[in-house]
Amino acid sequence: MKKIVCLLLAVLTMLGLCACGGASKETAAYDSSPREPAAMAEEAVEMEMAYANESQSYSVGTTDSSATDTVVNRSFDSEKIIYSCYAEIETLAFEESCQEIMKLIARYGGFLEQSTVSGHNYNYEGRRNAEYVIRIPRESFEKVTGSLSNIGNVPYCSVSAENITSQYRDTESRLATYQVEEERLLAMLEKAETVADMLEIESRLSEVRYEIESLTTTILGWDSLVSYSTLTIYLQEVIEYTAEPELTYWQRIGKGFMRTLRDVGEFFKELFRVFIVSLPVLVLLGAVAAIVVVIVRFRKKRRAAKKARKQDME
Repeated sequence: MKKIVCLLLAVLTMLGLCACGGASKETAAYDSSPREPAAMAEEAVEMEMAYANESQSYSVGTTDSSATDTVVNRSFDSEKIIYSCYAEIETLAFEESCQEIMKLIARYGGFLEQSTVSGHNYNYEGRRNAEYVIRIPRESFEKVTGSLSNIGNVPYCSVSAENITSQYRDTESRLATYQVEEERLLAMLEKAETVADMLEIESRLSEVRYEIESLTTTILGWDSLVSYSTLTIYLQEVIEYTAEPELTYWQRIGKGFMRTLRDVGEFFKELFRVFIVSLPVLVLLGAVAAIVVVIVRFRKKRRAAKKARKQDME
């Protein structure tokens, strides 16, 4: 009986491995003005139509002659595409623009996932800035990205689309296979006659259930990203809007270099602030470290002196 159980477990494991396939990812990204994401939507529609009539069946064999074959039919009725957008917006009225962003979220049924506001009014210590991570329903994504200019000047906007259809279908197939294997294992567990057989089946059952939970979590995460697109807005308060001249190749390089220097400067400013804030703790840690060093050195000298006295006595 134990050999038969081992053989059946090996067959189920091979069936689980056969359901695993390669994964492919198609990513399209471009820099654009806020109105251009509509073109990307048209491309997505064309891809959805191309796959509309395709279908694929996943079948899982039985582990004994009395069981019937299970066939899981999946219709490729739509593509699984994750849309995201990153936009930098300049504003002359910081509070009004922040309010406009919140109105935009409410108007299109989205929600605020994360927000950070820092700085002060430019009349005092510096210009304020804010970063918002927003989740927008997929069907409203183009409308939202197309209305970013209502918040302020948009010098930079990037939209990307990641096609995860292949990974999604492959994960669904693997999940279905593990679910069928779970049913087979439960049926085998009911028929197990010895404790050894039960323990072996339960061990494999635990592994299968772990895979089912992991794959289910992955699919739910993908569903969330597909259903609700991600929009990241970096809002910056300025005295005047950045002009949009036609830059040469070397001018673009220089502008990118200066932006990098500015980011490095902001990094060191923030690092210095953290250092000053943490200074009391650092001083305390330094004092503790100094005490430890003194104690260690004292013990080393004491052991050396004791060793020297012992040698003299000999």
